[in-house]
Amino acid sequence: MIQLIPTTQIDTEWWNLYTGAFPAEERRGREMHVQALLDTHFHAFRLQDANEFVGLLTWWQWEDMLYVEHLAIAEEKRGKGYGHAALAELQQRGQNIILEIEPITDEITARRLEFYRSCGFRALPYPHVQLAYQQGFADIPLLLLGFSRSGKEWGNDEVARFETLFAHGPMRYRDACMACSISPESKNPLG
Repeated sequence: MIQLIPTTQIDTEWWNLYTGAFPAEERRGREMHVQALLDTHFHAFRLQDANEFVGLLTWWQWEDMLYVEHLAIAEEKRGKGYGHAALAELQQRGQNIILEIEPITDEITARRLEFYRSCGFRALPYPHVQLAYQQGFADIPLLLLGFSRSGKEWGNDEVARFETLFAHGPMRYRDACMACSISPESKNPLG
């Protein structure tokens, strides 16, 4: 049975999976990750089965929605239902959930889309570009996927709200934004 164990510091297993599973432009560096851990909207978890590390999950939680920033399962643990179980835990929180995936260009990205569809997510027909997390990389056009707690389709207003929250939350903690003014006490103006 999967357990979501909150983490407020960086451990080697977690960090190695994070840096191995996501390209540099889609993940923050260590210093900015430590800063993000101080933000009350940011949640980082170790995924464990009994006492064994199986993966990681990070999300941003606001009053009316949850954004899954990173989900990775250790390579040797994939295909055992851990990703499904982690997302099912989030879905039980009763909020709309949004996440991003790479455009479908090959078998791996097609399988990723099918995985999220099997978890109840739907592709959203809205353009989205993620700013690169680290300097020297190009911004990334990504697909948005949404899970609606009510089954209602995501509309323009919900996606626009996500984009605003996204800019004031996760994008504040990019290495490319090190000059941004960040303090743990500063609150997101949107709740």
